[in-house]
Amino acid sequence: MQAKDLQQGMWVECPQGVVEIIDVDPAHNSAIVENMHDHSRSSLQC
Repeated sequence: MQAKDLQQGMWVECPQGVVEIIDVDPAHNSAIVENMHDHSRSSLQC
Protein backbone atom coordinates (compact mmCIF):
# COMPACT_ATOMS: atom_id res chain seq x y z
CA MET A 1 0.00 0.00 0.00
CA GLN A 2 1.20 3.50 -0.79
CA ALA A 3 0.95 6.51 1.55
CA LYS A 4 -1.33 8.23 -1.00
CA ASP A 5 -3.88 5.43 -0.39
CA LEU A 6 -4.02 6.07 3.38
CA GLN A 7 -6.11 8.58 5.30
CA GLN A 8 -6.01 9.71 8.91
CA GLY A 9 -8.37 7.62 11.05
CA MET A 10 -8.23 4.48 8.88
CA TRP A 11 -7.66 1.11 10.54
CA VAL A 12 -5.21 -1.20 8.75
CA GLU A 13 -3.57 -4.53 9.44
CA CYS A 14 0.22 -4.68 9.40
CA PRO A 15 2.92 -6.97 10.89
CA GLN A 16 2.44 -5.19 14.27
CA GLY A 17 -1.28 -6.06 14.26
CA VAL A 18 -4.27 -3.78 13.71
CA VAL A 19 -3.29 -0.11 13.86
CA GLU A 20 -4.97 3.27 13.36
CA ILE A 21 -3.42 5.77 10.96
CA ILE A 22 -2.57 8.93 12.94
CA ASP A 23 -0.71 10.87 10.25
CA VAL A 24 0.49 10.23 6.69
CA ASP A 25 3.72 11.52 5.08
CA PRO A 26 3.40 10.95 1.32
CA ALA A 27 6.78 12.62 0.65
CA HIS A 28 8.54 9.84 2.60
CA ASN A 29 5.93 7.13 1.85
CA SER A 30 5.39 6.53 5.58
CA ALA A 31 2.68 6.78 8.21
CA ILE A 32 2.52 7.27 11.97
CA VAL A 33 0.29 4.57 13.43
CA GLU A 34 -1.13 3.71 16.86
CA ASN A 35 -1.47 0.11 18.00
CA MET A 36 -5.02 -0.70 19.13
CA HIS A 37 -3.87 -2.95 22.03
CA ASP A 38 -1.26 -0.88 23.86
CA HIS A 39 -1.76 2.53 22.18
CA SER A 40 1.93 2.78 21.33
CA ARG A 41 2.80 4.88 18.30
CA SER A 42 5.36 4.13 15.63
CA SER A 43 6.32 5.14 12.13
CA LEU A 44 5.95 2.60 9.33
CA GLN A 45 7.14 2.58 5.75
CA CYS A 46 4.25 1.96 3.37
